[in-house]
Amino acid sequence: MVERPARRALKVDCLSGISGDMLVGAFHDLLSNAGKDPGVLMQTIASIKDAVGSVKRLEARFSRVDKNGFAATYMSLDIEEDVDDAHGGIRAIDHNLSACMEAAGLSNPRARAFAEDVLHIIIDAEAHAHGIDGKRCDHGHDHAAGQLHVHLHELASADTLVDILCVARALEALGAFDGAGDMRVYSSPVSTGRGCVKTVHGILPVPAPGTLEILKIHGIPHVDGPVDDAELATPTGCAILAALRPSFDGMKDPSRTVASGTGAGTRTFPSVPNVLRLQLVEPSGGPVADAGRIIAEYVNRSPLQASAGVVAELTLSIDDMTPEDIGYLIEKSFRAGALDAYALPAQMKKQRPGVQVIVYCAPDSAPLLLAIWMEESTTLGCRVEIVERVTIGRHARSFHIELFKGNRAFSGDVVAKLVEWRQGTSGARMGSRPGFKVEHDDLKRVAEELGTSLHEARRMVERKVLDELERKD
Repeated sequence: MVERPARRALKVDCLSGISGDMLVGAFHDLLSNAGKDPGVLMQTIASIKDAVGSVKRLEARFSRVDKNGFAATYMSLDIEEDVDDAHGGIRAIDHNLSACMEAAGLSNPRARAFAEDVLHIIIDAEAHAHGIDGKRCDHGHDHAAGQLHVHLHELASADTLVDILCVARALEALGAFDGAGDMRVYSSPVSTGRGCVKTVHGILPVPAPGTLEILKIHGIPHVDGPVDDAELATPTGCAILAALRPSFDGMKDPSRTVASGTGAGTRTFPSVPNVLRLQLVEPSGGPVADAGRIIAEYVNRSPLQASAGVVAELTLSIDDMTPEDIGYLIEKSFRAGALDAYALPAQMKKQRPGVQVIVYCAPDSAPLLLAIWMEESTTLGCRVEIVERVTIGRHARSFHIELFKGNRAFSGDVVAKLVEWRQGTSGARMGSRPGFKVEHDDLKRVAEELGTSLHEARRMVERKVLDELERKD
């Protein structure tokens, strides 16, 4: 069996600084490109609204934007919150973080510890920047016992919680907190901007005091610019980076990029794209890395909306179960999150006919699928591998059609799956393969209502769908 390369690493490019919302946008993009579900971030944000009593409204939106020619994901937040002395102090924010982690289902102890670490890096830096002497608190962090109302520098508590918990959730989804060890993180020096900015404390130099404390305490290298009178590095962004414990020496070993994600900042600068880029990388070498390079080369040149990813492949052999029982477990596998599952004929020992069962799923779902087959089938072993794959984007679309054959008619909706092509692909290239497929159940319905063959119904429906697509184009 081929051995997997060493664990993956995360690279953070901070050419235009770093902030919490840029990180969340970049992780949303990275999750999508890595074959993970970015919807977990919206679920996390919804849980914050439910868990924090001071939040009256919290609406989030992720959108694709253009920053100086670079496509990036931008997170916009619409927050209505009572941020007063009762709700914005250290004690309340500590409580809110714990409540939100419970509501969001962030149960991994290492993920929770990461979120707590980020929050207290911010609080400690702000307290130090405001000249408050520290005292050991319940969580073992230095805070002033009589000063529980230090407010985070120009940040509402809900803003901070969204950024921290979304990053923790994204890292969890990417396997950063798995038992095999921490995901290594590499970062460029942080661009801070330069000049001055207007804050609630008046005109302050860049970087702002809280940000500077984090950079100083945690030894994060930083550079001025590349724009004037702009705060490119925020306390939340720098605290998240500090909690990741990155190396700033660069990756010494050859590696390949598995997936990348780009997050956008709010402002647009004429001289530099206001984006933050994340790269999920793994050491190169061996057949698995070669397969990844082949897929990446195809994805980059494909006229289709192709994307690369990884899946878990479970393979097991059975020769002493009934077909009905095997079929039941395959159905159960789909309900448990399998992307695909099937059985193939296999020749077993002593010339017994048997089956080989193959199940594909997201790596996160593999333990549950493995438990189903190990504990409910008669197999004595299962092979589990992480394999590379390439998929083509597609979406379902409904078409209203009317068809006539003799004295019979059909009028209704049919659903077709449409293959997605890259923008600018020529019509000749798009004609190189079928561009859509009508749902089989709809074809059967048309054939039965028209009293014709399935083949004839398919030809008639496809012509109608094609005509509709050509009219829209």
